[in-house]
Amino acid sequence: MSPSPVSLWEIDGLRDGGRAEDGRRGDSLYHERMETPTKRKVKGTGRWWVRRKGEGFPRFWIVVLIVVTLVVGASRIAAVPRSIWHQDEAVFASSVLSFNVQWGRPHPPWFPLWILLGKGLHATGIPAARSLQLLSAGFSVLTFPALFFLWGLWLRRELALAASLLFLFLPGVWMLSGRAFSDTAAMALLAAALALLLDTDAGSRKTAWGSGLAGLTILVRPQHVLLLAAPLAVMWWRSKHRVALWAPLAVCLGAGAAGLVVFGASPRVLWQALRLQAGYQAAHTVTAAHTFAELGPARAMILPGIALAWVAAAALGAVVFWRAHLPAGGVLLGAILVPALGVVFLLVDGTIMRYWLPVLALGCGLAVIGLAVVARGWSLAIVAVAITASAVVVIPQLSLMRRAVSPPIRAVGVAESLAMEHGWTVVADFNIEPFDTYLRLSGRAARRMIYDVELGRSQGVPPPWESVAIYTDHQDRFIRGGGTPQVFRCQVPLLLRVEPTVYDTVTVVPGAAVRAARRRLPGR
Repeated sequence: MSPSPVSLWEIDGLRDGGRAEDGRRGDSLYHERMETPTKRKVKGTGRWWVRRKGEGFPRFWIVVLIVVTLVVGASRIAAVPRSIWHQDEAVFASSVLSFNVQWGRPHPPWFPLWILLGKGLHATGIPAARSLQLLSAGFSVLTFPALFFLWGLWLRRELALAASLLFLFLPGVWMLSGRAFSDTAAMALLAAALALLLDTDAGSRKTAWGSGLAGLTILVRPQHVLLLAAPLAVMWWRSKHRVALWAPLAVCLGAGAAGLVVFGASPRVLWQALRLQAGYQAAHTVTAAHTFAELGPARAMILPGIALAWVAAAALGAVVFWRAHLPAGGVLLGAILVPALGVVFLLVDGTIMRYWLPVLALGCGLAVIGLAVVARGWSLAIVAVAITASAVVVIPQLSLMRRAVSPPIRAVGVAESLAMEHGWTVVADFNIEPFDTYLRLSGRAARRMIYDVELGRSQGVPPPWESVAIYTDHQDRFIRGGGTPQVFRCQVPLLLRVEPTVYDTVTVVPGAAVRAARRRLPGR
């Protein structure tokens, strides 16, 4: 016969040796009830997902990390494309070949460490674009241990592993992991910095490393200062190691600023360029569409329905995580996630998936917490199914991307051949300029093009039918007529969903007659 229930109030009154109504001694009953109900209470709150304090790091988990890192590495190598597909990739690659702030190589805020790393690898004989692609893939691999240890501050190891892999194998994140953008490298450094800075048990040495990594993050992608400013301020207020927190950061930022002034331009010129870029970015953000199906999470997960389920799980996880009152948990949500959401909705184009990487990385951890609360033991199986489904969709597309040449690169090559064969002038819409510049700097294009914005202004209009014209995204107003167009389209269907651009279709018109004309505005 099971003992009758006794409240903790009754137990507290019996702990001196009295007897309960069923005759049992109070002291033994006190110890029995103070052990059993406490375990039931913790289990009932759903806190089983929280990391156990004082755990060691057994050899088994070291082996797991090594094996999984190798698997992630293989997946990132498979994601290195043959070509460059976006203007920013062309600008970064051109900057590796010829860093020139006044000519917009690169555009503000100049990404100094990213370009410096690209120059270092390019010095070994690797082409400029390929150098940045390999760097991006390598940093994507490093994102795994960084995220694992970041979420390991609060979650059980198996859940931290699930959160890290769920992010890295989102279809959009995987597809962009080998591209020449700075976003992937900055994400790896950001996660590593936060893993050190948010550790409440960190000493001065770990704090200094975290500060240094924060500085490197900002030098790779200066926009991330908006994500690091609040947590660094909170850490400064709470930390006992303020010198260790600020000294490495100040050294990194000071070196970056000095390098821009010495190798770039005067502070006045840099400030003017930054204001011009900020105005362009603000105008572009105002015109950007923000339907859910076009936002970064929906693009990263391909289907809006899946993204909605992810948002629901992440929202539940955020509530549970907040209510758990874990050390530095409030900083993660309030000082990092909220500013990251503000950036993608207010300061940049939220339809561009790569700008969402910090939000996606944190959201995947919160989604795993939400799944752990709702599905408990099934949560890991759900994550495994999601990763498997992603692999089924993405792997064939990666195979296409490793073989395909992007439409603008193909179009410029064909236009160059036609111009040399017939003695024509190449005239292109200004969207082609970054690719033209990169091909000329790398020795793959022989002549400079004339752009539509120059016709009738700084450049004369070529004689009729003696040009080969290139245009993107219906930017064909400068063309009066010509021969049979050759149309080059994106050969990787998933890229059209993950990262649609004006370069998905590029048209070459041989024997064209061109004129001075105003460019089409977005949406017209």
